[in-house]
Amino acid sequence: MAYQGQGLGALGSGLSGIGSAFAAKENARAQRALNDAQGRINQKLIGVKKRDVIHRMDRDIYNYKTKINQTIGSQRAKMAALGLDLESGSALDIQMDTAWVGAQDEITIRTNAWKEAFGLDTQSLSFDAQNAFSNLTGRQQANSAMLAGTTSAFAGGMKFGSEYGKWSSSQPAQKEQSYNHIQGSGR
Repeated sequence: MAYQGQGLGALGSGLSGIGSAFAAKENARAQRALNDAQGRINQKLIGVKKRDVIHRMDRDIYNYKTKINQTIGSQRAKMAALGLDLESGSALDIQMDTAWVGAQDEITIRTNAWKEAFGLDTQSLSFDAQNAFSNLTGRQQANSAMLAGTTSAFAGGMKFGSEYGKWSSSQPAQKEQSYNHIQGSGR
């Protein structure tokens, strides 16, 4: 009878291993789905941020050009009030220098915005890599769980078979002992 209990316990352990393996596989599948959804959300957020960077760049350049043009207009008004020729000499040089500084600042504004957008692209690639690695890890964990569950089930089946074999081979001896006992008491 002890053999039967041990065999059934081993079989139950094997079946439990299969159940655990399937649960682990489903957990890994759910984790991958969550990672994919989070990745899509991150991509959308980065897209929104990039559009905001470009919009701010365009607005900042427009505002800065407006400011430079106002500065040049103010310079022209002051120099004209002094009676200077605005199209030659120092008066023209001052206006050209102001326009040049404005153009350089516009390049800086544009460069900074593109650097920020590039940083967002890099962050997006990093999110993609993290998501791919997380999905790979999840698949490996699911496969490991399935292998462990299958191995546990196989070991449980082997143990059950072994215990059943011991039990079934002991049955003729027990029957003979029972028969002898009955024969011995009837004399």
